[in-house]
Amino acid sequence: MSPPEVRDPQEYGAMDHRIDIYHAGLLLLQIAVSKEIKFTKEEILAGKPTTREK
Repeated sequence: MSPPEVRDPQEYGAMDHRIDIYHAGLLLLQIAVSKEIKFTKEEILAGKPTTREK
């Protein structure tokens, strides 16, 4: 999953070390809910995660 900086760098700025924090947070969230979490482009840009089952 790409962070918002990848989707819209003009709005969110260039990628930096915080991308690691973003991915670590996603991993911990998935472990906490015991589900794979997927985001749409709009959800990524809005900061609203959703969980979907395969």
